[in-house]
Amino acid sequence: MDASPQCRPLTRADYRFDVVLAIVVFVGALISAALSSIAGVYGAEQQSSMGLAIGYAAVISLPLAFRRRWPSVVAVIVALAYFAAVSLRIPETFAGSIAMFVAIYTVGAWSTDRRRARIVRVALIAGMFLWLLVTMFMQATAPTDIGISRTGSFSPFVAVTLLNLMINALYFGGAYYLGDRAWNSALQRAALEQRTAELEAEREVTAAQAVALDRIGIARELHDV
Repeated sequence: MDASPQCRPLTRADYRFDVVLAIVVFVGALISAALSSIAGVYGAEQQSSMGLAIGYAAVISLPLAFRRRWPSVVAVIVALAYFAAVSLRIPETFAGSIAMFVAIYTVGAWSTDRRRARIVRVALIAGMFLWLLVTMFMQATAPTDIGISRTGSFSPFVAVTLLNLMINALYFGGAYYLGDRAWNSALQRAALEQRTAELEAEREVTAAQAVALDRIGIARELHDV
């Protein structure tokens, strides 16, 4: 196992922050689902019911309260919920995208098993891109008489497809990079704090030795007198 020691012990403030984050994402998901349902993002007849949207909001948000305790488990739960939501046409995507970003970032920033952190993130990102490519292929080959034009090498449909791929690459790449950067920064801070503590201990030892030498010198002078 390629595990690294926990460089940042969790505090009560960390737990409170994660609980507040979960609540905020849950409320945001409910608002987003309600507005998306009214707007008919998937069409009034094709989108799922608000009951499923409420359940989905709970699944993607409540696990975030435990994201720093079990980062990999939370990331897998949120990713599977996001897959299911889009496949079932649940009218909510914005809060789910935020939850996905936070979950993947947390795996990189807080998972003590660095090998598992890499595997989990790569698997989730690869699965997301594979699912995205399959979805785009199905859209490109589905028969339709209306919508975005698909004709030409650089048709509007191809442009939208490339734009989606670029956005997702930046999205997942940013979550991966920022998570690793947060972990490395924490390791550097922990090493600096440890070195500072060692220097302080050495200074105290040196000061104690200097006092002892002074006492020995005074004792010798008194003996000579």
